[in-house]
Amino acid sequence: MSRQTHSRRLLLLAVAISVAVLAWGSWQEIRLGNREIERLMTSQAASIIDVITESGSHGLDAYRSWEDEVVQRLFDDASWIALADSTSRLSSEQLRELGLTHDLHRIVIFGPDGARLASNGPEGTPGAGLG
Repeated sequence: MSRQTHSRRLLLLAVAISVAVLAWGSWQEIRLGNREIERLMTSQAASIIDVITESGSHGLDAYRSWEDEVVQRLFDDASWIALADSTSRLSSEQLRELGLTHDLHRIVIFGPDGARLASNGPEGTPGAGLG
């Protein structure tokens, strides 16, 4: 075998080994890149879940706070109207004015026996759904 043929074979072997090493390195880099992308996507999904959970919690807290304020306002209005009615009977007209002034849509005053005494709504017989 001549020296030139031997050199060519060595060169081809070196090129083949270089190509194999480059191909293996590229394949490893692609695998690691895919793993990194998957890890980032998982992390991002967990962050989105945390944000949704936290915002839902804040929304629920805000709703409960709002509900408590509405209940407290209704209780305060009912107490104030009961006090005003206990000092002097409020007429339906006075209740209508109070309803408009305080943005109360339904005010009904019942007697000790459960009979409706006055209302800010339309007049009707008790139990008719009016007033």
